[in-house]
Amino acid sequence: MSKNRFVLLLIIGASICIRFNYLTHDSYLPNDINLLQTRWPDEATYFRHVQYILSHGIIQYFTNDICLGLLPGNPVYLSFLYRLLNGSIYGIRLINILISGATIFFVYKIGERVFDVRVGSIAALLCAVYNGLIVLSPTILTEPIFFFWFVMGLYILLCALDETSQKRWRIYSLSAGVFLAFGGLTRPILSAFAVVMALLCLLRDAGNALLREKYTIYYSPQIILACTVATCIVISVPIKNYICFDQFRFFSKYNSGVSLWLGSRPDTEGDEPPLRGLSYGDHELVAQGKDLTQLAIENIKMHFLSYLYWDMKKIGRLTVGSNLAWFSPHKTFRQWHRANNAGMWESAKLIMDISISVTVAFYGILGGIILRRNRKAMLLFATAVYMILATIPFLVNQRYGYPIFLINSVMAPAVMFHLHEHRSEHRLMNLSCCFMVIALIVYILAGA
Repeated sequence: MSKNRFVLLLIIGASICIRFNYLTHDSYLPNDINLLQTRWPDEATYFRHVQYILSHGIIQYFTNDICLGLLPGNPVYLSFLYRLLNGSIYGIRLINILISGATIFFVYKIGERVFDVRVGSIAALLCAVYNGLIVLSPTILTEPIFFFWFVMGLYILLCALDETSQKRWRIYSLSAGVFLAFGGLTRPILSAFAVVMALLCLLRDAGNALLREKYTIYYSPQIILACTVATCIVISVPIKNYICFDQFRFFSKYNSGVSLWLGSRPDTEGDEPPLRGLSYGDHELVAQGKDLTQLAIENIKMHFLSYLYWDMKKIGRLTVGSNLAWFSPHKTFRQWHRANNAGMWESAKLIMDISISVTVAFYGILGGIILRRNRKAMLLFATAVYMILATIPFLVNQRYGYPIFLINSVMAPAVMFHLHEHRSEHRLMNLSCCFMVIALIVYILAGA
């Protein structure tokens, strides 16, 4: 066994052990169906759909309006595992931990393919020890399986871009489209991803053709094919909903409007209401016959400039995280430390997580600027930018930004190695390090 493979296996093995230890000792995740509401309320929501699938069958589920509440990816996946494991919630949590290990493997492979083994190893290590990913890995939320589909689809698409054989890149692109579609059927953030990427690709190559005064447009067939396949699969959901319920949409009208309304609330600045000491309040408004989409549009019109400012702040919540989330229910590390009487180890873990988050976000964004000549790196950066722009109009919390963290965990070490190896850019490296240290101190002590 080569040294690189040994290091990879060590990182993945350690990540699985860390997550298993969290599940058994620190998570307090219930394994009783009736108690799912106590830790992550969304787990209970997903499991109601699972129970409907198991009791009525998959066909009746898709033809009943209950399916308008969620995208089908996670309920179908969970119902398959629940039946396979004879109704063991604990077994599903263990499978999701293994899925998280596979996600780290593909993060490593992305870093290795786009840059080199060093970048892949550091990216995998960052994902292995980052507490946000550890906490979500044993849950039955969408994140564990969505992260897997997402990074696997991206990796296979990168393989297609490297392939010279037309037959092979077509197979890679078809496979990438399928896996990205699975991601799009699990989390709405990827639903429009294929269409946007295909349009960007065509516009870019059309611009290049015009600048070179060519009459033929050279486009990236690998990306176009993958995006076409993904779009055809994902679009089947609103088509089915139109046939069954006369609604050409992924969700019900309520589910389509609630996220936009919560993202435009002036009293929360589009943040999670509980972090601001407030209730969600959406059910009360619906009970009064209010249209949440219309209320959201009115909020945006009345507070348009403020709404744009909140959206800028949401970028920070997605890429770095919010102090209200890190130190909840307090605003600064000092307040959190005093109120919780936190010991050295707990404080060190929290500071390490914040340090990783701030560093990865900063250098990930910097990588999109400095590594712009690397075609595959630009695909990763464009994906991260898309996820930010597609999320900020709506309700934003810290875990919605973890797919961006997966990408930035590759970009950050890559740009750091680049700055270190190019003497002409050593000054930029030193300045960026100084900025990082100052920003981190201010973030932790003063609050951001």
